Amino acid sequence: FTMKKLLSFLLIFLSTFFFSQEYTFDYSVKINHKSLTTNDNEIDSFLFYFNNSNQNSLYNYNNGDLSLFDFDNKKKYVLKELKDKTIQFSKMYDLSNQKDEMQINIISVDKISDNNFLIKTYKNRNSETPNLILKINIEENENITPKLYLLDLSRNIHHKILLELQKTVGKNNFLIKSIEIDYRNGYKSFQEVTDLYIKRTVFKL
Repeated sequence: FTMKKLLSFLLIFLSTFFFSQEYTFDYSVKINHKSLTTNDNEIDSFLFYFNNSNQNSLYNYNNGDLSLFDFDNKKKYVLKELKDKTIQFSKMYDLSNQKDEMQINIISVDKISDNNFLIKTYKNRNSETPNLILKINIEENENITPKLYLLDLSRNIHHKILLELQKTVGKNNFLIKSIEIDYRNGYKSFQEVTDLYIKRTVFKL
């Protein structure tokens, strides 16, 4: 599935459903995702579109599912690519009242080695054990605002973690190359960026 084809059918869909909306994506990355909890060694790949001007993003999964996050309007759109390459609208979620999935008030970021960081989050100062652990590898890139690609938590938690990471790195712009996630509930996963595409695409609807 090529990026050109994706952009083509996205343009058709967005012009049909979102009316007078505009979505701009400066970059896209191909990401390999693997569960560290199971032993099947299965790797899923997906494309993630994002930009630096706002937080809007698009996930394109190999099974034909698409998720568009419009944080400007606090909406999430779930879409489906059919066999004939047309796009079917599935659901819309209101993100205006999105709540954090866990309490995070303390975040520690330690530099393990060059470009490698260990992040632990805690419910409060009295917490003895972290409720989330991240191992992150970054790559220098002066043009990209970092994103947490598949951290299945609220936008607010994303913002908190990225802010503390940027403080420790000493830079606002860099690419998160890989991330190992331990949700502390028995599930762990690993994600790695294999390709970076630099192409600004504007959808005028």
